[in-house]
Amino acid sequence: MSKLNILYLDDRDFITQNAIARQLSQKWKIELVSSYEESLNFLRKCHFDVLLLDNDLGENCPTGTQLIPNYLKEFPHLSIIIVTNDDDLQQMKQALILGAEDYIVKSTSICDDLSLKIPECLNRSVNKRLAEVYREELKSDDPLLLLGNSNAVRAIREFVRTEKSNESHIVLTGEVGSGKASLAKYLWKLKDAPCRPFISFKFSKIPKARLEADLFGNISGKKGVFIQSHKGDLLIPDFNQAPKSLQNKIINAVKSKSIKQKGYVSLIPVQTRLLLTSTDIPSTTKKSRIFRHICLPPLRERKEDIGIIVTAYLDTHKLKRYTLSEKALEFLQTQHWPGNITQLRHVLDLVILDLKNDKRERIDVPDLIRAERHNSLNIGSLEIPLPREKHEINSNFLNNFINSCERSIILHALSLFDGNILSTSSALGVSRSTFYRKLEELKISI
Repeated sequence: MSKLNILYLDDRDFITQNAIARQLSQKWKIELVSSYEESLNFLRKCHFDVLLLDNDLGENCPTGTQLIPNYLKEFPHLSIIIVTNDDDLQQMKQALILGAEDYIVKSTSICDDLSLKIPECLNRSVNKRLAEVYREELKSDDPLLLLGNSNAVRAIREFVRTEKSNESHIVLTGEVGSGKASLAKYLWKLKDAPCRPFISFKFSKIPKARLEADLFGNISGKKGVFIQSHKGDLLIPDFNQAPKSLQNKIINAVKSKSIKQKGYVSLIPVQTRLLLTSTDIPSTTKKSRIFRHICLPPLRERKEDIGIIVTAYLDTHKLKRYTLSEKALEFLQTQHWPGNITQLRHVLDLVILDLKNDKRERIDVPDLIRAERHNSLNIGSLEIPLPREKHEINSNFLNNFINSCERSIILHALSLFDGNILSTSSALGVSRSTFYRKLEELKISI
């Protein structure tokens, strides 16, 4: 840490500023500034790892908290710690959501507190870069969506029980992150056949010119995934994004139990079970009548299961020592979770990284707020992905996308105002009656 560079902005409290500078300069290099403009000049000329930012910057000036997005837009690497005289929980929450790594109240022990907080914040920044690697290490094949006592999850468990002895072709529908691919793999694992093949074929990763050859094979010797998955399972994620003509060819192949390779005249017999995932039921599978359809519920419709899912996730990865505070569980249950179980798992991964470094074993609300901010599917994220193909763009998509944007903005605003209807509607510039109507139209419950 000897090369650590710290910038401290405080416009009035020079006594505290100088006291902190004397203490921290024994370990690190620290520069003092008294205005926002002066801090920008320093940051543009030199590299700084940490910004200590006073929250009260004087009358007619934005607060330090309000300036956080400005700093992070230009200097995304910067770890920001808000320094303040006010022990205000709402202010702390807002600072953490906007991007601060921590929030510290001025006291007689502030120098010692900062000596501990600064290394923690820097390690969290490193953890963000390691998060993707860590997520891959923690991935489990066992679907978390089967855990819980809600009616929705009981229906899924009953479906799985009946499928154990069947060979039905299956379409799993649900929102992004609801666990469709995990359940598909679990259905394959239920078969007591060690040599049973399992092949996953993703349309989005294959050039269009190669799709049919990769599926059915060709005269050049390519086998194709249908032959590779013979007497086993073929998982095709996002089946509704495939061209309709290709969807029909795939369905006809499993109906006739045969395929025709490009360049050959004769048919090749295949016996493959299709496991398809989709956000909506594809019209081609609905018409064919050879598929069983199961819709996986979004996490917001089974919030009573969240505590069980979190406990099981920690237990599965030998992290039993970590506990979730009562307020933290309430916080998780009040979130909308546009990314569903995948988003919840990613948030837990990030929290665990922080706790391991801080040597703490209790998960609390600030840990979750920081993790949700760093997560790619945080509060306020869009709930539907942008289209990848021309055929996906239509009036229905536009309406759904606009509604998704409105819903995301309202949810994010509500989270900042702690669910206060009057404050949120006033901030958004709409009447309370209009706001209530929007909540009903967009199915947002407070």
